[in-house]
Amino acid sequence: EYVASLLKDAKILIDIEANYSGQFGKIFKQNIVREIDYYILKYTGRGMTSTEIYDSLKKIVEHKAEKREILSHGA
Repeated sequence: EYVASLLKDAKILIDIEANYSGQFGKIFKQNIVREIDYYILKYTGRGMTSTEIYDSLKKIVEHKAEKREILSHGA
């Protein structure tokens, strides 16, 4: 309930994860009962770079992103 109250005015929810299925986003949705708007996912086994995350966030802000942004730099 506390987390839900913090997020009630959030316009966009973005889940950034290092796995294919967005596991945390699914758990989040079950407990907060709010849909994740965008997923930024990387599942190559390599770490995400700040540039990759920045580029994906920029696409989201500009309304040019897919619901699931898949990062693959260094794959």
